[in-house]
Amino acid sequence: TYRALADRAMESSLDLPEPPRELCFSRGDLVRDSFSVDGFVSSCRHHASLETLRTDLGVYFNTLKSALIELINQDYADFLRLSANLVGVDKVIGNVANPLTDVQQQFKSVKSLLDEATGIMETKLGDRMVMRQRRAILERLMSIDRSLVKIERMQQQQQMESSVDQQIIERMAGEFNHLQFNVTQCRQLPYIESIRPRIATITSGLQHHLQQLFDVGLSSRDVSTLRRCLRTYSLIDKSQAAESLFRQSRVSPYMERVITMTNLVSNPKGLSGVYEIILDFIPSHCSLLLDITASPSLILIGQTAPLDFNDEPVTGFDFLVFAVWPEIVSRLEAQLQTIFAPGDPQAFHKSYLTSMKFVSSFERLCRSQSSVERLRSHSAYKTFMNRWSLPVYFQIRFQEIATQFESALESPISIVSDDSHFFLQVTSVLWKCLHACWSENVFLPSLAHRFWKLSVQLVSRFAVWLGDIISSGYQERITTDQLVQLIIDGDTLCERLPSFFTEVVSPKLEGITDNVQNLVSGNGVVGLRELLAGVIGPLGDCVADRVCGLCIGSLDDAKTIPRLYRHTNREVPTKPSIFVDKVLLPLQAFLNTHGSMLPTRFKDDWTARCLNAVTDRYLSITGDVLTSVKKTEDSLMRLKRTRKAPSNPTATSGISGITDDSKIRLQFSLDIQQYRQLIEQHGHSAKKVAGLNELLTLGDAAGTAALQQTNGP
Repeated sequence: TYRALADRAMESSLDLPEPPRELCFSRGDLVRDSFSVDGFVSSCRHHASLETLRTDLGVYFNTLKSALIELINQDYADFLRLSANLVGVDKVIGNVANPLTDVQQQFKSVKSLLDEATGIMETKLGDRMVMRQRRAILERLMSIDRSLVKIERMQQQQQMESSVDQQIIERMAGEFNHLQFNVTQCRQLPYIESIRPRIATITSGLQHHLQQLFDVGLSSRDVSTLRRCLRTYSLIDKSQAAESLFRQSRVSPYMERVITMTNLVSNPKGLSGVYEIILDFIPSHCSLLLDITASPSLILIGQTAPLDFNDEPVTGFDFLVFAVWPEIVSRLEAQLQTIFAPGDPQAFHKSYLTSMKFVSSFERLCRSQSSVERLRSHSAYKTFMNRWSLPVYFQIRFQEIATQFESALESPISIVSDDSHFFLQVTSVLWKCLHACWSENVFLPSLAHRFWKLSVQLVSRFAVWLGDIISSGYQERITTDQLVQLIIDGDTLCERLPSFFTEVVSPKLEGITDNVQNLVSGNGVVGLRELLAGVIGPLGDCVADRVCGLCIGSLDDAKTIPRLYRHTNREVPTKPSIFVDKVLLPLQAFLNTHGSMLPTRFKDDWTARCLNAVTDRYLSITGDVLTSVKKTEDSLMRLKRTRKAPSNPTATSGISGITDDSKIRLQFSLDIQQYRQLIEQHGHSAKKVAGLNELLTLGDAAGTAALQQTNGP
């Protein structure tokens, strides 16, 4: 076949003919797996030249062409016979196709019969299902009719009795429950609509009997009667009816007497006393129902109940949540609206805290955590919480605190006399406002985030005010003493903020936020301290600049030294100038006045800044004057040489023969040494004062030059 021929051609293509022995390569060199042209040529050049290799490859190429022609001639006959072998294949295929077509037709016929039978079966099954449903509906309708007859008969029997028969009521409840189930299943049928009046009459009668039984059980405190009654209510799915009945018959009359404006005014304890009377209702009127409806393991410690703990609790009731609490909220909203009014923030604060304590006490009377959760999700609970206008209360407090602080900022800076921590009225007011935010008479836990924000705003506003003093030029109208007091108060505030937030704020935030430490001791307080430090630094610069300005002003006298000695025939200087002792007097006076109040870091920093600035200015003046003296001296010397006059260009003292320029240099040398002693008296060495070593070097050079001119060359 064709595939066999192809396989043979493939095998032949891999079986290359062996080259002649006289060639420089063998067949294995060409068919190896790692064959490469470069490697083949390189190996052949070891024993033949490139020309020989080219000739041998040509010979082997002719051998390969001959082998290829021989292979084609060998298989040519098989290729020609291939078409002849396909003659008659169409007839064979036709013979096979006819039986297959017959099988296909038979299969379709059988499938059609099966589909028809399946359709008939599905139709019959559907009809049977409909019949079964109709039969079930008919049985339910018959059961409904029987239940109606039984219940009506039992109601007639109960009406003939002088008292409520609990067994009859339980039987009626069982039948009524069965009736309700069947009615629910058949609620879309016309028959159900026709018996609605009978069902309503039965329901009304059953509830009337249950109300009588419930009232009897409550009045006589009969545990067995109440248990049966509540089970019956639960059986007929009327738990809400029992809770509503208890609210109307017991809770509402009691709360109507207690929750009044008269009781609120007359009670010595005020709202707290009214809440105590309200809470007394639960152990005195609700304990029996709570014991019946709660698990024995959940009964409060110390509470006694006339129950047989072997009996299962009647579940599905929560009289505190669905009967007592809604009535309390309704009466409070109707009778005691004034407690919710935020117009008087002090009264509102007291009423809110008292009410929250009442809510906590009420929650503790609930017998389980699930009951507390039901209470908190009840609409009456949300209504009660929403009645407290906390945003309005905070806005009033915000205005009180912020207005007080803003008034202090706008008032002239004044000293406070009744504060042991701060000097100025503005910082004392700020500190009082911060404490007011968290005081017992102002702070509310529900507004913790707002009071925290207000505290941050107060400190930030103070920092902005300090910044405005620097940027607006207002510091020119503030005395140096006031600036120092502002800086000391700001620094004291920075130091006291961490303890304030840790000792005052943090205890009030516990349980409200999960990240108290990060909020109070972490980034929050650190950020406020950095904010204050950022404005206290520039204020300190203003103080230092003022003191430096006073000190530098005395240095201008150094410029007059040349005039004191030129052509005045003054004696050789032996003591420093008077102005030198005056240079650091402003600094000394400042330290004497404020040194005891200033923190050491401020005092040292400002002293160093002042000494550095004064020294730099003194160095500049000294350098300029001595340079001018040198230039004048050189100019006169050049003039002398030009005129060749015998006179000395700079006047000399008849006693010592020293020139005026030398006297000037000597005076500067004495002044600089005295200045150095004054700096050392302030506790600073030459190494700590920038530029002092350079100034001393300049003074020593001036003194040396003066002595050299005096002694001559």
